[in-house]
Amino acid sequence: MARVLDAAALRCAVLDVPMTPDPQLCIRSGWLALQAHGDYFKIPYPKESTVGEIIAVTRAQFNSVVRRLRRAGVPVVDDLDQAWLDFAGWRVNYDVIISRNSTASSSPLTSTGTPPATWPISTTGPPPTSPFPMTDHSN
Repeated sequence: MARVLDAAALRCAVLDVPMTPDPQLCIRSGWLALQAHGDYFKIPYPKESTVGEIIAVTRAQFNSVVRRLRRAGVPVVDDLDQAWLDFAGWRVNYDVIISRNSTASSSPLTSTGTPPATWPISTTGPPPTSPFPMTDHSN
């Protein structure tokens, strides 16, 4: 779940492509699912989040992902300071419950401190409509 929500937050904050409602809807529906999960399993989380709260992802981790996106040829916004604030503004909505729920917290941004080399960013060129290509790991 964290990978999907972080990819959507990165899409909203970092990519220099026309905005569509899909990533925002993904984050909202993921947050609602996490709330239901948290309520059922009695995982405490703030009912309201405030922009500016500390999140589990560091600026260094964020910058590392942005560098990988650029190396892969993904169009990235120029103002990375604003992109960081935007990403953190999206992430704050689901950060606490993701961090407290080990089954949902695996994300390249948070699991090891830096994105693993196997994180699926293709350098062979994904279709322009798919900035975060899916990789089949079933084999």
